[in-house]
Amino acid sequence: MGKLNLDRDFSRFFNRKDFPHEVTVWFRDKRFVTCSGMVLAQQSAVMEEIICANNGVLLLKNMDEYSLTEIRECFHLLYGADIAFSWENVGFILVFSSLYAIKDLFSYAFDWIVQRITTQSLFKLFELASKLRQEHKHMLIPILEDYLANNSSDVAIEVRKLIKDGKIISTNFLCALLKHSLLNCGDIVISWVAADPSKVSFILENIESLDILQHYPHADDFSQLISCLSANADSLQTMEKLINLQKNYFSKLSKYVPAKESTSYPVDSEPTCNAIHQYKLVDGVLHLSSKTMPDFTSMVSVSNIPVYAQKEDLERVLSKVGTIIDMSLININCFSLLAFVSYKTVYSAKKALSQNIFVYRNKLTVKSFVKPTNLRSSAEKRLFVKKVPIDASKRDVKRCFSHFGAIKEIEIIRHQKCAFIEAFDVKTVAMLIHLSMNGVTFKISGYKVIIEEFKSGKK
Repeated sequence: MGKLNLDRDFSRFFNRKDFPHEVTVWFRDKRFVTCSGMVLAQQSAVMEEIICANNGVLLLKNMDEYSLTEIRECFHLLYGADIAFSWENVGFILVFSSLYAIKDLFSYAFDWIVQRITTQSLFKLFELASKLRQEHKHMLIPILEDYLANNSSDVAIEVRKLIKDGKIISTNFLCALLKHSLLNCGDIVISWVAADPSKVSFILENIESLDILQHYPHADDFSQLISCLSANADSLQTMEKLINLQKNYFSKLSKYVPAKESTSYPVDSEPTCNAIHQYKLVDGVLHLSSKTMPDFTSMVSVSNIPVYAQKEDLERVLSKVGTIIDMSLININCFSLLAFVSYKTVYSAKKALSQNIFVYRNKLTVKSFVKPTNLRSSAEKRLFVKKVPIDASKRDVKRCFSHFGAIKEIEIIRHQKCAFIEAFDVKTVAMLIHLSMNGVTFKISGYKVIIEEFKSGKK
């Protein structure tokens, strides 16, 4: 790679009686090294200003996250050591050379990174960009965003893996990803917000500037996002923004699809999984307007889905056994995916149970959907929840269940440690009961709760 140039004119320092020729460098409140003030000043005007203002003392700031060995390597480079970059050292060298405006060293590190950007390194580079001086940040960010725009699908897959592994996704990185590929990243947004509820405000600020209808063309996908945001909203002002966002979305949607009480199809045709469901806005919440009872006999649940799989991937493989009329893809505990699929016929549903179906080399687990015993009509949209913590609020209960479907009303009976939940959609109730029967754990404020079918007279 080369080395920094030390063959420069030092004569300008000779007649300066106030110039500190010997500099003491401090790191983490300890004396780190004593070195030549002229060498430091020749490499960096920022260092020259600091050591002159502090009588020969250079206190390294904003570098506490780095080790003594890493800082020592940076100073070796200042004294002309051979430069050899790797992904292990280029990060702290880039930050050090940026903070202290060491132009030659920064140029070497910057060029090395630009020539070697990969999908795997992109996440780390966005983090590094946030630590650089403003002028250097404006140099690196456009290059990273350009790479992201050209490789958005691969980047989205990598982000899903990072979220699954519990890695913290930086705001700058997610903002850049949404800017270029929000259409394919709705699940990433939901997982990101669920992992850190403080990000709701950030999502609202950025999502309002985007074309909502373009990015969420299906009302059920948009409703799932809004439910997640509502469950994590921390103020009345945030809730008002969400309601306005819903109204804006529904207004745009109605221009494309006229509102009806139910959706009908010609006798010689059949509905497809791409049909847009009819939703109505009631009390600021979108919910399905159809009053018909779902046909649970032709419905199956699908698990063991890769976290990076998309709804279109599942539709492609599951539709091979029969026509799909509806599919819901939901996040379990943020990182596990589960789907509920409604086929046109019972025969197709049974065929799906007997087939070996794969997506991205993962064998899907398909189970029959058992209709809850007391779910006799579409009007029955209530659940009974036991072992609710005595100090739990309605917001805590809503946060537990709302990303499975819109919640209409919650009633908590504290002295009995239970709650009654009413959903807008009977399918939401059926799915929650099915998940509970199949071992999915639900927690409110960190405590495990039990879901049961609502029985009249239970109060």
